[in-house]
Amino acid sequence: MNKKIIAIAIASAMTAPAVMADISITGRMGGSLAFQPKENTNNVTDSTKASRQFSDSAGMSRITFHGVAGNTYATIGYNDSNYSRDKSRELLMGYKMGTSSVQFGHMPGAAKNLEKDPYIATFLQARGTAGDASTATKYSSHGFVDSLVQYKAKAGAMTITGQFNPTDNQANSANNGHIALALQGKAGAVNYWVSYNNGAANGTGTSTSANQVNVKVGASMKMGAAKITVNVADADNGTSAGGNKETGTLVMADFGLGNGLSANAAFGSNSDRGTYIRAALAKKLSKTATLYGGATSTKAGTSGATSVTTMGVGAFIKF
Repeated sequence: MNKKIIAIAIASAMTAPAVMADISITGRMGGSLAFQPKENTNNVTDSTKASRQFSDSAGMSRITFHGVAGNTYATIGYNDSNYSRDKSRELLMGYKMGTSSVQFGHMPGAAKNLEKDPYIATFLQARGTAGDASTATKYSSHGFVDSLVQYKAKAGAMTITGQFNPTDNQANSANNGHIALALQGKAGAVNYWVSYNNGAANGTGTSTSANQVNVKVGASMKMGAAKITVNVADADNGTSAGGNKETGTLVMADFGLGNGLSANAAFGSNSDRGTYIRAALAKKLSKTATLYGGATSTKAGTSGATSVTTMGVGAFIKF
């Protein structure tokens, strides 16, 4: 066999791992089995309307591909959430400049899970409950936004994120000019965050108005074996039909119990939606596998709304 061909083949085999090292694949697979007795507006349980469900719990399962070439990077992510427009999470490219970066595409809103709810994307999550407040959902704490330009930089112990949406081809609100800002950092033992976004910037859609605003402020700190978190979210839905202003306050306590076991208690109160209570336990079975269980109870705050209690177990594996 031609020695040059052999040499090229050996060199290719040796350099392949280096090429692959620039591509990383991460993800999570999980599901839950939850039981939800239906309750009427007087908070009386009606067992004849109970429901049981096995689900991926709002996009729990996901896979993300991240590629790096020098200072340039790209990310593509997917989940199995049945309400996602196209199943996509991230679809972006960016450029790193020291401790700062600029990126373009489909990505999380700047306020997404700044409070770091350990049970987000499970049936126990606080988002969307009385412990939360939002206007257009994807622009507040919850979703991924199309056509964003983002700049992120570190300033000492603080990280600054700014986002601008020149044209939104996903939302009915035609939200051209959307702006989001977030600051997060650490001061001594306290982690803090604050964010702002203008929800629906130009109000050209039929169901939005020009002055929707989302604000989030919070902090967390370790106190012995517990981590205490307080998060306040404020939403102004403007003057559109059915619009309102609401404030949601969420208090969480995470307790490390040793041997991979942890407990979580949370209480939320919303000026419009009522109250939210959570009690949960999690057990790390390995570095990648976690088993969890617990219950939530939401008591409706508005006339005619439905109160809900949910309990169950779930598991996920990270890779």
